Amino acid sequence: MTIYFDTTAMVYAFGLGIVPEGITRSHTLSEFYSTLTGAGVVRIAGGIESKQKFSPKIVSQHVRTTFAKIQFVDLSAGEVMNALNEAMKENVQGRNIHDFLHCAAAEKSGCKKIVTMNFKDFSPLTDLPLISPETQFSNPK
Repeated sequence: MTIYFDTTAMVYAFGLGIVPEGITRSHTLSEFYSTLTGAGVVRIAGGIESKQKFSPKIVSQHVRTTFAKIQFVDLSAGEVMNALNEAMKENVQGRNIHDFLHCAAAEKSGCKKIVTMNFKDFSPLTDLPLISPETQFSNPK
């Protein structure tokens, strides 16, 4: 089964040291880098929650390993323009356009599901089933 991973899923995989196999778009690489070097990720250790931010050096080293089994399916300029027209019809606004384009890439590549932590934003944008990274990585089939 072909699986699409959004940025939240790839960050989750990084946190577990998992190398997922599936599809994403190349924009995910920059979002991954931005998340880990910017806002960071929430870690829970011993019942204590903290945010961990990573150095650019660490992230640039791990991006190659985390994405080692990922195939990149990107949208052409024409496909993005068509998707933007569809987004306009569906009243997609602001930052949600990035998730809309993730959905468009997943559909283009024939994926059967999208792995994301962002169900709230993705749900109105696609008919593809959504699955959490926690569920996906506990049963990777």
